[in-house]
Amino acid sequence: MDSLQSAVPPSSRSSQLSRPWSPVVASLCLLLSAHAQASGALPANSPARISVEYSFESKGRKADQMGSAEWNVQRSASIVATLKSRAASPYPALGPKNPAIEADTQRKQALAAKTQQQMQPMMQAAEQIMARCGEDDACIERESMKLGASINAKGGLSAEEKAAGRNIAEISKQPEGSVQLFEGLSQQGSFRIKESVSIVDADPICHNKPNKRCKRDEQRVAEATMPQAPAGKGTASMAEVSHNGGTLTMILPMPLNALMVEQTIQTDHPEQLKENGRSQVVSPWSFKGDAITVKLKGDWRKQSGEQVSEVTDRDGLKGKLTVRWRFEAP
Repeated sequence: MDSLQSAVPPSSRSSQLSRPWSPVVASLCLLLSAHAQASGALPANSPARISVEYSFESKGRKADQMGSAEWNVQRSASIVATLKSRAASPYPALGPKNPAIEADTQRKQALAAKTQQQMQPMMQAAEQIMARCGEDDACIERESMKLGASINAKGGLSAEEKAAGRNIAEISKQPEGSVQLFEGLSQQGSFRIKESVSIVDADPICHNKPNKRCKRDEQRVAEATMPQAPAGKGTASMAEVSHNGGTLTMILPMPLNALMVEQTIQTDHPEQLKENGRSQVVSPWSFKGDAITVKLKGDWRKQSGEQVSEVTDRDGLKGKLTVRWRFEAP
């Protein structure tokens, strides 16, 4: 027989009993499956979307006795993810936990453990019926009626069993579903990349070049639509609104595949001549899928914001990343 503790939040799932012979336990299972709908929450499967614009900029020059490097890197991406809502729940999946809900969960877990002990005689009687009857429904009904008659002949439920009933009623009281998760369905987007790098190299092998310096120019450009994945498998983006906590937590949409760019190299460095020409390469631009949490402002269905940070790409290039996002639940 499953422990009553498994029927207590945070998972908020019902115990799976092989036979609903006990009205008390069956009632608990049914009651635990329901949550009150939060005021302001949307019905399940309601649409929403997250749109985000990424902009990475890095420009500079450095020089020493061995040469110099000058670069200008501009990268941008625009992505829109479509989402759908789940039914409101008391328990967050992405955002910060509610201390009051956590305390209530711990109290009910302790109460469930105590209730299981109080119901032990009835549990044992049920197990004996199942062992005797197996899958015979008529036998189960007959033996259950005998058990009920025996309980009535003894004056009804014991004090322990009555206390268990009161505990089950208390455990079944669920907090309001104040948290709503929006799971990702699909996304579409585009990107644009324009980069230039000029290098002057004082390598001794360049002694016969003008000013005894070799030159290397790199150009990387791209402007394309991002490939889409099948519906339901096309984004890792999601959002969660906490109505009581007043927060919005999101995982912003990111490119699903590597961003390919056309690279052109022109150099007179004797050891790099084979690199001259055009080729398709993977952009070193990298994205992080960390969740961000912000305070709700005004109508929770329309939220927007901007984040600016200093980041480093996979090639070690440092630059400024600006992220502008918008969450909409029409």
